[in-house]
Amino acid sequence: MSRADQDAFIANAVEQIGKGVKSSLGGTPLPPQADSAAPPTETLPQFDALGNPTGASVEAPIAPQMPYGEQMANVARGTGDVSRVIANGALFGFPDKAVAALRTASGDAPNYPTAIAEERAATDAVGSGVPGLNTTLKGAGSALGGVGDCCDPVYRLADALLTPERP
Repeated sequence: MSRADQDAFIANAVEQIGKGVKSSLGGTPLPPQADSAAPPTETLPQFDALGNPTGASVEAPIAPQMPYGEQMANVARGTGDVSRVIANGALFGFPDKAVAALRTASGDAPNYPTAIAEERAATDAVGSGVPGLNTTLKGAGSALGGVGDCCDPVYRLADALLTPERP
């Protein structure tokens, strides 16, 4: 089937679908928006299944690009969040307490209880969309340092799993 035949087939199919939608809705479709501009496009080469260029090209919408600075800010934010939770797991939540004390001393927070509540909320918000991520990172932090929030249950579980039964 040639490219022109394919285009004609698709145009006919779209027309038939449009007629079906019109008849099922019992009315005429809405007119196209006059102010809707077509998105900018670029010409891209086409490739076959093996990645060889076919010599044809296709018009495709230009993908939005995130500025480099914003990309690096997202990387730094993610790294900071992971580091925050691992450090809290390894040091019994002391990093949150230390940051809250520094924020209170510098005048960034009105008082220590408010600052510690904000820091703990920020730590708990890490991985809020991924169930178990926060607990996993705290467990990694406690295992890394050998102490921490999760060390006692982890050691008990490891002892129960790795120790042969006693007579």
